[in-house]
Amino acid sequence: MKSNGAFLAMDLENCFDRMVHSISSLCAQRLGVSPNISKCMITSLCRMKHYVRTAYGDSDWYYCGTPSKPLQGAVQGNGAASPMFVSIICIILAYLESNTVGVSVLSAITLTLFTISAIMYVDDSDILVAAIEENESKESIRDRAQQSATIYSEGVQQTAMQIFLILSVNT
Repeated sequence: MKSNGAFLAMDLENCFDRMVHSISSLCAQRLGVSPNISKCMITSLCRMKHYVRTAYGDSDWYYCGTPSKPLQGAVQGNGAASPMFVSIICIILAYLESNTVGVSVLSAITLTLFTISAIMYVDDSDILVAAIEENESKESIRDRAQQSATIYSEGVQQTAMQIFLILSVNT
């Protein structure tokens, strides 16, 4: 079957370094993480001293957050960063799915019909938009693809992730 559609490649650039702690904690608690565990990790992240390491050794200089301007993010290399990001992106994808149509796919073996709104790998999201009707115009699909990109972007902004979006659209 051939039908018109759009593919949006969305990149949440530097997402692990831009997650706001309060939102990260709430999203993780939604998935069952204890508030005490979230507080312990966030407190540690806020009090960390960051040194620069080069081939010549570690610097004597460091940077850190202050009580009035705490550092945000989960820090690259933190084992909890990926699960924290997943807890946030689950909400963003649910928001996207509740406001867009996505692509309907029929399973070849079980003949189960399911809908895919996005495919993700870490911080890269591929948003899929397909024609709703056989003769839907490319302009209509383009407009729905733009709406999906806007909804995704709004979801990112509403979760206060402070992430820059890089967008490319193929129709």
